[in-house]
Amino acid sequence: MCIRDREKEPSRPSTRVSTLGDAASQTAHLRRTKPTALMRTLRGELDWIALKALEKDRKRRYATVAGLYDDLAAHLADEPVQARPATVWYQLRKFARRNRAGVTVVLVGLLGLMLFAVGMTVQANRIARERDRANQQTQIAEQVKGFLEGLFESSDPAVARGDTLTAKEILDRGTERIDKIENPRVRAELLGTLGGVYASLGQHEEAYGYSRRAFDLWTQVEGPGQPQALSELRNMARLEVALGRHTVADSLYAVAIEGWRALGMEDHPLALDPVQGRAHLHMLMGRWDEAAASLIDIAEARRRIGGEDNPQRLVALRYLAEIREDQERYEEALALHKDLVARHRRVLGADHPETLSAISDMAAVYGLLGRSEEADSLLTEALERSRRVLGEDHVRYRRIQSNLGLL
Repeated sequence: MCIRDREKEPSRPSTRVSTLGDAASQTAHLRRTKPTALMRTLRGELDWIALKALEKDRKRRYATVAGLYDDLAAHLADEPVQARPATVWYQLRKFARRNRAGVTVVLVGLLGLMLFAVGMTVQANRIARERDRANQQTQIAEQVKGFLEGLFESSDPAVARGDTLTAKEILDRGTERIDKIENPRVRAELLGTLGGVYASLGQHEEAYGYSRRAFDLWTQVEGPGQPQALSELRNMARLEVALGRHTVADSLYAVAIEGWRALGMEDHPLALDPVQGRAHLHMLMGRWDEAAASLIDIAEARRRIGGEDNPQRLVALRYLAEIREDQERYEEALALHKDLVARHRRVLGADHPETLSAISDMAAVYGLLGRSEEADSLLTEALERSRRVLGEDHVRYRRIQSNLGLL
C-alpha cells in the first residue's frame, strides 16, 4: 500500500454501496432488501461505527475489540453508541495535515487580505479624522474672522460717532462678546489670541488671565495634556517670566515639556518652544551653564527641523551669545553675533529691524573687547539705517543711539 492510500480517508459504508454497481444489488439481495434500503440502514450509526474502526488516528479508533462489540450491541438495542462523526474542526485539521502546502498558501493569502483590510480601515478612519479636524478648523477660523470683524467695527467712524477708542478699549469690548460664543473651541482660540494681544501691549496681568482661561477651556474640550493646552501653558509661563515670577514660570515650563514628551512629540517644533523658553528663563536666573547646554541642543534641533536660518534657531543662538557675554567669553560671543548678523542680512535684508538689532548687539561685544573703532562704525551704520527705516521715535532707534552714546 502506498503512502497516498494510507493517507486517504475511508468512505462511509452507506456511500460505498452507491459505487458498487451490480455488486450492490447482489449484496442487497443476499440481505433480502434493495440497494436504496441498504443505504438507509447503513447511514448513521453503522457508518459512524465503521469509520471509527477504520480511523487513521489511533487515539480515535476503538481501543479494543470489546469496544467495537459494545457499540454494535448498543446499536442493535437502540441505545446510544460511543462512535460519533468527527467534528468539522477535527476534519479541517486532518485536511490541513494532508495538504500542508496548499493550506499554507491559502492562509498566507487570507492573512494578507486581513492585513490589507485592517490597513484600509485604519487609513479610512485617519482620513475621516483629518477631514473632520480640517472642517472644524475651517469653522473656527470663520467664526474668529467674524468676531474680529465685529470687534473692530466699533472703531469705524460711522459706528463710533466721534468717539476715539484705544486699542485696549476695543479689546475690553471684545471680552464681553467672547462669553456669548457657544462653540468652546472658538472661545478658547479667541481667549488665547486676546491674551497675546494684551501681552504685546504690556498688559501682562490681563494677558495672563486670558491665557489661563484659554488653557482651562482647551483642557475641558480636548482633554488634559493635549497640544492646544500645552501651547497655552507655554504662553502662561512666558507671562510669568514677564511678571518676574520665575519659580512659577520654571514649573509651568517643566509641565509643558513633560506633556509633549508624554505625547511622544518632543521633536515637534511646538514642543521645542517651552524648552527654549525655559533655557531663556535659566539664563535670566543666572544658571548660565545649564541654559547654554540646553540652547546648543535646541539650536541643533531647530536646524534639523527648519534649516540653518530657522527664525527660532536664530533666537536660540542670540540667547547663547548673551550667555557667553555674561560669562565674559567675548570671543565666542563675537563669533556667534557675526554669524547672526550675516544670516539676518541674507534672509531679512540690511534694513530689517531684527538685522539692525543684531548689528547693535555685535557692536556691543566689540566695545567689550576694546575694539572701539569697529564698534563705532557698526553703531553709526545701524543708527542711520534705523533713522531712515523706523524713525527717531522708535524704541529700536533710541536703543542703538543709547549704545552709541555709551560707547
